[in-house]
Amino acid sequence: MNYLYGEKILENVPIEKKSNLKLLDFGCGDGTLLKIARSRGYIVRGLELSEDLLAQSRASNLNVTSESLSELLAQDLKFDVITMSSVVEHVGDPEAILNTARKLLNPSGVIVLAQASYDGLLPRVFPWGWYGWQPEEHFWHFNPSSVAALALNSGLHVQKIVRDRLPQKRFYFGSVKDLIGRNIASLISWIGYKLNQGDMVFVYLKKINS
Repeated sequence: MNYLYGEKILENVPIEKKSNLKLLDFGCGDGTLLKIARSRGYIVRGLELSEDLLAQSRASNLNVTSESLSELLAQDLKFDVITMSSVVEHVGDPEAILNTARKLLNPSGVIVLAQASYDGLLPRVFPWGWYGWQPEEHFWHFNPSSVAALALNSGLHVQKIVRDRLPQKRFYFGSVKDLIGRNIASLISWIGYKLNQGDMVFVYLKKINS
């Protein structure tokens, strides 16, 4: 995870009390978000299937396991914040994932989805330059409306949406075609972000009736 993404995800969590909150990062990768959260006073836990990334997380003294959400639910665990960064597009049944995550929430808890969003400026005007289209890896592609519909089917509602953008590097070497295409994509991505039309969204979900 990009370090700045982790900072933005946490600074926008819509819970007044920000100390001693329990945070679960599902698909935590190398533990970047967990380290940021821990430095902010969260009690953190992560789930990660990749053995290499699991080892990297544990090297930072993080509580990370390869368990499933259902296994945590069977242990009667509860969390105030559950984060999923670029996760639900990779699973065949995201509704089931969110439904299980909802059951792990404390009454005022929040689920945060960090998702590439195909309604951003870059994928709309320069789709062949947007690497968010990955049909060979993604079961789904999302925008805020489809995330809201997914959440509703899982007993959740959208409380807050924050726009950002996927990182687009500038390139100085390569073929002329690649240099032009990639740098145009980077410029459009930046413009979209400034116009609040970025191709990444942080969606904050709460239990319905909470």
